[in-house]
Amino acid sequence: MGRAVPYKGFDDLLDALAILKAGGVVTPHAVIAAVTDTPEPTPYQRHLASEIIARRLDATLVTRFNPQLLGLLKHPALTAVVVPSRAEPFGRIPLEAFAAGAAPVVATTAGGLAELVTDGQTGYTARPHDPASLATALRKALACSPAERARMRAAAHLVAATCYNHARFLAETAPCALIPSERGQTYRSGSDSAARPPNQDPAGQPQST
Repeated sequence: MGRAVPYKGFDDLLDALAILKAGGVVTPHAVIAAVTDTPEPTPYQRHLASEIIARRLDATLVTRFNPQLLGLLKHPALTAVVVPSRAEPFGRIPLEAFAAGAAPVVATTAGGLAELVTDGQTGYTARPHDPASLATALRKALACSPAERARMRAAAHLVAATCYNHARFLAETAPCALIPSERGQTYRSGSDSAARPPNQDPAGQPQST
């Protein structure tokens, strides 16, 4: 899922699926959401559609964003969430997958994705712009056992809850922005500043604003 632009790596994903198909690996139906807000498909989207047909891949291309797409992250038949980006400043899709309990996440190590997805712990990783590496990561995801999936789901949820929790972030940087029920809570991190209420200094004294 992502904007329909080449740097999102959709071509690499199609190449990886073709590699698996050529190797006799049976893959589940792929939902590829390469989306824009334009009423008609863009040239790039038409290119992706033609590649899916030419390679006879078992995939559906979605070209317009719909909030219901996020519901797929909780679909019981979901095998993996794939983020094949060639470049990525942060990586919102893995976090949404972590929060939704979707596992495993297969992602490249481009940009911020390397900090979100840890190979063998919260998902499987591949080199950016490398379809063969992505195919290997996908093969691992397909072989993931229910117990392994549950372990990754728990680890990913912990990452989303402790490392990228909006209330924890605001407690440390802008406590006045928190709603009353979130104020005064304790947020864990590697520093003692996150373990104390956001309106106290290290000595336990109230801070002025």
